[in-house]
Amino acid sequence: METGPHPLAERVVARLLPPPCREHVLGDLFERNATTGRYVRDALRSVPFAVWGQVRRTTSPGLACLQGGAVYGGFLSAYGRVAPGVLQTTDGLLGTLTPALTAVVVLALRDAWTGRPQRISIRALVDAPLCVAVACAAHVAVQAFRTHSLVGSTVTIVAGVVSLLLLSLVRVSDAQANTPIMSAQPGGSGMQVPHSDGSSNRGSGLWLLALVPLGAAVGLGASYFSPPVYRAAVSVLVVLPSEAPPHMMPTDLRPHLVERLNVVSIQVLNSTRLERIIRDFNLYERERQVTEDAITRMRQDISLNIVASGERGAWFTVAYHAADPKIAMRVAERFASLFVQENLEDAERSFRQANLALQSRLEIGEPFRIVEPARLPERPIEPIRLLWSGLGAAAGLIVTCVTLLIQWWPRPPRARPEATALPA
Repeated sequence: METGPHPLAERVVARLLPPPCREHVLGDLFERNATTGRYVRDALRSVPFAVWGQVRRTTSPGLACLQGGAVYGGFLSAYGRVAPGVLQTTDGLLGTLTPALTAVVVLALRDAWTGRPQRISIRALVDAPLCVAVACAAHVAVQAFRTHSLVGSTVTIVAGVVSLLLLSLVRVSDAQANTPIMSAQPGGSGMQVPHSDGSSNRGSGLWLLALVPLGAAVGLGASYFSPPVYRAAVSVLVVLPSEAPPHMMPTDLRPHLVERLNVVSIQVLNSTRLERIIRDFNLYERERQVTEDAITRMRQDISLNIVASGERGAWFTVAYHAADPKIAMRVAERFASLFVQENLEDAERSFRQANLALQSRLEIGEPFRIVEPARLPERPIEPIRLLWSGLGAAAGLIVTCVTLLIQWWPRPPRARPEATALPA
């Protein structure tokens, strides 16, 4: 007959408990349960409450918000810089919230097991890189699960760097805030002792947390003063010859299409043609005083993107960005027609120069066909309200952490002057 739980069960439960509460929780479980089965069932009920209680002792709601906000701001700024259009989708929401929640959980468990740093130390600096690494891994895993492919490394790298800087600032500020406050003894010996009640004359500084939502509100308000940007796109299909046998078709059209688009873009985006389009649509009134500035601006507002590529065909999009949705649609259609026309003329010139076989024809170019004309944009792609709010919150977070770091930085104690005895 069992007189106590199995030692293996005790060791497993001990590993699941934070060290500060491990001893008394194991003692209570041992006293209440005489068999291994009852011990395991009781542990399954008690361990989560013990962990949660320790998390509440070591992590305050304000600290959790600051740490989660640091990682959230890092990923929000990365998406806004690299892929701003994703922020308006569910993938963008999950891509920013998942790493932030992961960071909050990881750091809460870390502090529950080892305690919050009491001063600026190696551990206060190491916690941030470890947490950011786990948050980036969670971000990649969620995006890969939703899209069945790994996301671009640029977003993850930029988000990891920005999150690391912000989170390190939060952890260092918190570690400095937990440094014991020392004061000079009344006798004036200059010896430092901690306050008996643990209080500090520097103030808690919790009111500074209001700067985070205030910064988010200011960023949201500032976004309404930014001019809107609309995007209109035309889908163009690369038509391959139907008589081409499968063994003569390229296995991947993407490199071939990129090379072909580069050749056609040189003719379509030449200065003379762009200047004519600027005059026809009355674009860039401010930059038009200097022709080269207007042409450079137009080249920045045009984008080519290869959407898909397969064995029997490929297609790409020609997009244009403008403050007026109708102008964006009309200019996008003009550029798409120019790409189709220029590709056809270039192919005809090549065919006239030599009698080419089918394989050479595949290497020169295939006809482009517009399969989806530009539609009138209903919503602007910029400004992104969520991005502006996140940047404002990140700015408020930085100001909060810097202010707390300065406020709680240790200062040399000032010895009180000794009392002068009065003559009797």
